[in-house]
Amino acid sequence: MKATTNRTIQELNMHREAYAQAAAAEARRRQTPAALAAGVLWAAVLLVLAAPMSLVFIGVIWGAAAGHFDDGLLLYAAGVTLAPFLIPTLLAFAPSVRRRLSVPGRFLLAGTTALPIAVGIAAWATTWG
Repeated sequence: MKATTNRTIQELNMHREAYAQAAAAEARRRQTPAALAAGVLWAAVLLVLAAPMSLVFIGVIWGAAAGHFDDGLLLYAAGVTLAPFLIPTLLAFAPSVRRRLSVPGRFLLAGTTALPIAVGIAAWATTWG
């Protein structure tokens, strides 16, 4: 009787593990489109901000090497350039968002928030310069 009970428990554990693996695989399949969309959005954000960010960091390094880092303009430009990353990051890690969305969903939300900010900053930088 005891051997039958142990075998039944082992069979139940095997079925439970198989179900858990299948559920995990299904969850990964459902998250793939969101992860791909988030990757595309963040690639667009980085592409839009590549030139302004590189110019700001070159200016910061050049100013520090020349000893003229007293100007607040470079710090202002660095802050404006990094805003598209700071605001969506704060949004993605807000407690209510963390509870309700999966990781790909949070990255998609952050990318959707960052893209208009990045495009606005790029448009402002091209008209200002």
